[in-house]
Amino acid sequence: MAAELQEHRRAADAARRRLEDAVEARTAELRTAHEALQRSDERRRQLFADLSHELRTPATAIRGEAEIALRGGVRPAEEYRQTLERIVGAVEQLTGTVDDLMLVARTEAEPLAMRPGPVALHGLLRDAADQAEALAPSPCAPTLHE
Repeated sequence: MAAELQEHRRAADAARRRLEDAVEARTAELRTAHEALQRSDERRRQLFADLSHELRTPATAIRGEAEIALRGGVRPAEEYRQTLERIVGAVEQLTGTVDDLMLVARTEAEPLAMRPGPVALHGLLRDAADQAEALAPSPCAPTLHE
């Protein structure tokens, strides 16, 4: 009887160890999945913050340019033309961002191939400077380009 009881204890201990090992392994799996979910959630939050910035920047430039054009009296046609050109540039930037979003949505299942290449920074920086200049609080604010 004592031997039988001892055998049951050994079997129970072995079953308990197997169960503890299984629980420990599953806990590790769940911890890893939870960490991956947290990283994914952080990337999602960062994506929305970046998208908000990327969409708001040209929209703010468009609004600022339009408000400047509507402010005050009549201006020379050339000044209106330059304002409209900056608005068109901001709309193109906004359209590019929306196009990028559509591309990401369409290619979500497939990896996107990145092809490094030269970037025309002069035009990009000039456009950014023009937008910043248009939004400057004073016409006497220093220009950022040239």
